[in-house]
Amino acid sequence: IVHTVAARRLFEAGIMVKDGSALERLAEIDTVLFDKTGTLTTGRLSLANASQIEPSALAIAGAIAARSNHPVSRALAAFDDGLQMMPVAIAEHPGLGVECRIGRHLYRLGRAEWAVSGATAATMLSRDGHPLASFIFEDSLRQDAA
Repeated sequence: IVHTVAARRLFEAGIMVKDGSALERLAEIDTVLFDKTGTLTTGRLSLANASQIEPSALAIAGAIAARSNHPVSRALAAFDDGLQMMPVAIAEHPGLGVECRIGRHLYRLGRAEWAVSGATAATMLSRDGHPLASFIFEDSLRQDAA
């Protein structure tokens, strides 16, 4: 009877149990992984390590990100101070990041191994191939996901 009640409650919550032994095996689970932004999270990223980044590098990243269409760029675009740094010759490289010139320097903002050779962070800003900053993003858990 316990299995029947549990299966009914799960079904009412939108979960269908195909095998009765699955309920007993649930007790053995110690880790569950989800890999889809927006399913359990809001999908609105924020910069988690802004206080650890040099303000000038943050402003450059913001100026570049403000001219990008990538969803992650929204989190950095908030740091565009709109002052002297006006990127020119901007090129978006799908799957890699954004490349542009500011003055006589080439900047890359995006996938770390593309921006800086041998880099290990997820997202980086580089100037002429040298790292300026690495970025850590976080997303908030949706209220209905808990």
